[in-house]
Amino acid sequence: GWMRVDRLLHSQMGSSVARKLRAERMLSSDTGSVSPVVSSLLSCLWSEAMASVRVLADARSLRSLTSAKIDKAESILLSIGDAIKSGSSGRSIGDLSEQFFEQLALERRTPVDTMAAVSRAHDFCQLVRDMVSVSEVT
Repeated sequence: GWMRVDRLLHSQMGSSVARKLRAERMLSSDTGSVSPVVSSLLSCLWSEAMASVRVLADARSLRSLTSAKIDKAESILLSIGDAIKSGSSGRSIGDLSEQFFEQLALERRTPVDTMAAVSRAHDFCQLVRDMVSVSEVT
């Protein structure tokens, strides 16, 4: 079955205000605790996800990402996929690829010019969306 957890498991998740409130709640109550194994697993997963994102974007750009920017980036990816399928020129695909990188303020710009690259970029967008959602909730 499901178990309700009333606190986030990684100390770096969420905004600074949310982390401070969480710390205060943890000091005043010992309910809602999670096993050390689960906490360790989630801590590792969060750290790996953050490391993957930091490879591609600097910390300032990560803080400025919004769901709207991610939506726009995914829309551009759909356009890239359509352009690849229709056999458009490499130049138009390259221009769309640059627009994608600009939306997410990515430093590392490996061209998104194949369907495999579009798929990887969609996966990256989902990862970033999940991280933004967690930060917005907290």
